[in-house]
Amino acid sequence: MAMPEAPATPSSSSTPMRAASWALATSSSSDGNLRFYTPPHEWTGDLDIQDGFVGFQMNNGAIFNPTGKIYFGDPTLTQTSAVQMRIENRYYGNNNIGIDSPNMDLTVNRDIVVRDNIRQTVSIAAGYLPTSGTIHFTNEINVGNGSSSYVRFYYEDGTNTATSTYRYQLDPDLVGHVQETVFDISGNIIGSNSIVIDANNYGVYPDGPPVGAGALFIVLLRGDNSGYSGLISIGNDSGATYNPGRNSILRIDSATALGTNGAVGFRNGGTLQIAGNSQTFTGNFLYTGKSGLETTAGIENASDTAVTITFDSGTKMGPSYQDVGVGLRNGVAPGLFGGGSASLSVVKIGVGDTVFGASTGGGGVADSFSSYTGDTLVQEGTLFAGSNNSFSPYSRFIVSNGATLSPNWNGVGFDVTIGSLVGVAGSAVDIDQSTLSIGGDGTSGADFAGVISGLDTFFYKVGGGTQTLSGVNTFTGYLSVIQGALIGGNDSAFGDSSNVISLGGLPDLSNGLLDAKVELLLAGTASAVVNPVSMNNSDGNDEGITVIGTRETSGTYGFATGGTVDLYQDVSTNVFFEADGASTFKFGDAVRDAGSFAMSNVVKIGAGTVELHVGNNYGLIGNAGAAIDGGTVIRHGTLSVFDDNALSYSVVEMGDTRYDLSSAYLATTGSLISKANGSYDVAGDGAGGAGKGAFLNVNALVDGVAITAADLGKRILVKDESTNPEYNGVYQVVSVDATCGQMNLVRVSDFDETTEMRYGTSIAVTNGTTQAGLQYFQASSDVASVNTATTDPVHWLQDVPNANVALLAANGGMNIFNDIDVNDTNGSGSTILGGTFTSGTSYLNGNVTLQHSTLLGVDNVRELTLVSSSDEDAVVAGEKGLVFSGVISEAQAGDTLSVNKQGAGTVTFTNDNTYTGKTTVTEGTLALAGAGAVSGTSWIEVNNGAAFDFSNSTAGDITFDGPISGSGTVVTGADSLIVGTNGGLGVLSPGMSSAPANSSTAGDGIGLLTVNGNVVLTGDSSGVDRLTLQMGATNGADYNDSSNFVAHLGAGDFSSYLSSKADFFDTQTGGNYDHLVVTGSFTMNSGAHITFTNKGGLDYQPVVGDVFNMIDWSSVTANGFNVGGAFRTSGLLGDLALPDLSLSSGLLYDTSLFTTYGIVVVVPEPGRLLLLLFGLTTLFCGRRRRR
Repeated sequence: MAMPEAPATPSSSSTPMRAASWALATSSSSDGNLRFYTPPHEWTGDLDIQDGFVGFQMNNGAIFNPTGKIYFGDPTLTQTSAVQMRIENRYYGNNNIGIDSPNMDLTVNRDIVVRDNIRQTVSIAAGYLPTSGTIHFTNEINVGNGSSSYVRFYYEDGTNTATSTYRYQLDPDLVGHVQETVFDISGNIIGSNSIVIDANNYGVYPDGPPVGAGALFIVLLRGDNSGYSGLISIGNDSGATYNPGRNSILRIDSATALGTNGAVGFRNGGTLQIAGNSQTFTGNFLYTGKSGLETTAGIENASDTAVTITFDSGTKMGPSYQDVGVGLRNGVAPGLFGGGSASLSVVKIGVGDTVFGASTGGGGVADSFSSYTGDTLVQEGTLFAGSNNSFSPYSRFIVSNGATLSPNWNGVGFDVTIGSLVGVAGSAVDIDQSTLSIGGDGTSGADFAGVISGLDTFFYKVGGGTQTLSGVNTFTGYLSVIQGALIGGNDSAFGDSSNVISLGGLPDLSNGLLDAKVELLLAGTASAVVNPVSMNNSDGNDEGITVIGTRETSGTYGFATGGTVDLYQDVSTNVFFEADGASTFKFGDAVRDAGSFAMSNVVKIGAGTVELHVGNNYGLIGNAGAAIDGGTVIRHGTLSVFDDNALSYSVVEMGDTRYDLSSAYLATTGSLISKANGSYDVAGDGAGGAGKGAFLNVNALVDGVAITAADLGKRILVKDESTNPEYNGVYQVVSVDATCGQMNLVRVSDFDETTEMRYGTSIAVTNGTTQAGLQYFQASSDVASVNTATTDPVHWLQDVPNANVALLAANGGMNIFNDIDVNDTNGSGSTILGGTFTSGTSYLNGNVTLQHSTLLGVDNVRELTLVSSSDEDAVVAGEKGLVFSGVISEAQAGDTLSVNKQGAGTVTFTNDNTYTGKTTVTEGTLALAGAGAVSGTSWIEVNNGAAFDFSNSTAGDITFDGPISGSGTVVTGADSLIVGTNGGLGVLSPGMSSAPANSSTAGDGIGLLTVNGNVVLTGDSSGVDRLTLQMGATNGADYNDSSNFVAHLGAGDFSSYLSSKADFFDTQTGGNYDHLVVTGSFTMNSGAHITFTNKGGLDYQPVVGDVFNMIDWSSVTANGFNVGGAFRTSGLLGDLALPDLSLSSGLLYDTSLFTTYGIVVVVPEPGRLLLLLFGLTTLFCGRRRRR
């Protein structure tokens, strides 16, 4: 039967109703309509609605006298017409203006009984409320049993008929507001008839949003409904077009709200809200609306309390599975319930099967079906995806031992995305013929140790977070890292060895991003992965960055034979090879540029070692030059090569581009923008004005530190905006709202322009719980347009301040032809070039050049450390260990490159190296062979135990016109070391320097310098120091023979005595002063000064009888060398300067042994000799008397 939808004329009877019971009945061919305009509070009889319509129009308060009940249904069980009781707002007369009551609150305070076995639809309804209203049902509701129809909780507000007389039946200013109508049912529900929650919100705004938008009908169940065993259907719309005006919400607030079966059905727009009450369900949740509109229905938390839904499948398997046919969401509570949006978590228990979205999933949109953010715990049995995208892409799925997660159900594989994946050994994920995308939650720390299996699979790492696979996986198919980091924990982590790991998207599918950070990392026991890697094939990550390596700080990881790395890149970009701490990462097979226009440069980062084991073909060929643009760049740590062509044809850059920024107070550890709060204004300043980009209303908690008003102006490094990496950068705090814990940030003025946002920009972080003390650099290319999506990301990687950079040959027998540019951009860190092999000889044939840099803070003064562990000869005599056949030099005059030889082996130069800095031999041997020379070096220093060897040089004698210092050995062979030129400043200064970078300190320490060969001290017309010896502070002499000296001086035979002791004195070398030992000939020339100094008496003061065995030689030639007299004073006399004697008056030096033995002794002047003789006589006589 049809019922009028508009308010009716009040009844003509105004007689109060008291004890009698009333029944409204009509024949099958007529309608009945009874309306109450005032509450029947005095009526204690029953209301029996057998047919037709009963309406109550009032505003607030209890509707009934609580005595009596309300019955529904035809007792004869013959009627099929609908029965309805509807509560409406009170109107003025018969017009269409309702009384304005903003929040109506009415109570149905009687038991409601629906007769069993009726054939009628029973509607308990409300309608036409101008704003929000709550109708309380405080008493028991018996929905009956055995009926062929159902009981409907219903709300309507207008009709869906464009020409309906009643479409605008109420004043449009009062109807269709964003309203919430709540049926608050605290009474218990019993019976088994089906319940349908239905809405018809068709009120409209004048010139406002679409019909029904924003209006909510909510049924809240708070009673103990354990006596109910029927099906509750949420929504009653199965139309082909989604109509928000038909949305219905069932909100439950008790453990038994859904009855004993807990069966719930959903139609278009139906929502179940569990309202902060964790629940366990054993029944099904079926969608029966229109196919294609499944995503309009769902289960939500919708409260400010995080909750868990547990699905218990029991033993249901196969066709009797537990069916969850609608999606799950966090949801937002309606306004009347506080608007909370806390997380929803899911637990799957029971050894049977639970299926999400059995044929009713989200289609092609990952989060349109389920979007909850809490964890999903698969503790028992199997959790299946029954359709595409039926899992939440924001949930971490945690699979227990013995449990299984699978997107393949009933033999059909589906496409699903999950937030992240965790599982212990014994857990399983079956992706047979399916697509599994992991990473939608953007988090890190997820590790799956179970087994991922399946044939013909697609496995994707998505989102900006990190996912570890530490289980032995067996799946075969396609594997791609589209965004974020995928970490393999063992050699089989990436499934079958035939699986190609595609970085940046799969070829030809165009599913990659243009501006992503893509990382493939190894950990655990992953030391010999054989899966091939293909980067950016076809649709590449052209604007983003790619990292391959490890972030472990110890251990060895990498690829074995078969694990090739193919780099497809049609624009110049950087690929980062990373090894952190003391770890090693090896590439056991080829790294190749694979595309027709490929030119991918490789940048080594991290303090650890990356090994290239075979010949490679990557990067720009290029030429050495000032620009840091070589195909191989070492920004941090060590690059070790095992093959002649490991470095391809690239120029190697030792040291990378670097621009230093003022430090940041904090650095982010995740995105500032979430679904709950935060936005970005690409053209704002965070304070309502124009600017270069600002974060608005983001969480004021960064890396565990709460930002307050006291932090205004402080700098924050934003580095984790993976969805919009163009937003990354350096910001400052503009404002903080302590009431909601939110803040606004704006880009800092020194990092908001394209001229400032450049590759290599580095910034330190000073505070935070995890980021304090770390440093980061911009790893993406220079920004061409600020805040431009897809083309100008700002990606950051961890930097190593003052990093050591090293290029090392790992094998003997190698010939490496790459040019090497040395860049003075790594601060106080070392620049190391050499080899680690212990036998054999390898050659570095390219030129090594200190390139001139104009970067701020760079002084273009650098020491190059050369290392070798091998002394083995090559085919060519004298070419030992690591041989440099190219030229080591500076590109620009005025810049200074020094060389420091370290390691126990030999480094050999076979070309004339023109670098102008110091040459230091700290360990092992630095050798010159063939045409090898160091003609440009300004200073040579050889440490104790080390050697500078030019015995195999074809240049003959070596003339050096700078200081030669140290305590080691210079080897000349048959040739001579010629110290200085006429007018030059060449000088031998035994002893190490106190300031190794300051030549004025050359030899200011005490030491023994040995020359295995010949030495010539070149004369100078004006006289110049050619050998300087420094006295120590104490115990200066090699020997003291004072008593014999005095006695023989008194006896007059001192000269013959001294000659007789010369050979003995020549064996004494224990004095605390510099010594020179020459194993060959030693030539002293006139004007070639030998200076022995005690700093004007500040150091040791010689005394009578001191013997100084200054120089040892095999033979000596004194070409006019003037010792200043046989008996002489201190200072420079002739060509010999001797230590100051001013504090010990009456002493002289005897130099008679100097030109034959290199010895001087200290004797008394004749006047002092008498005193000494008298003292000795007195002492002698005294001794005789005591006898």
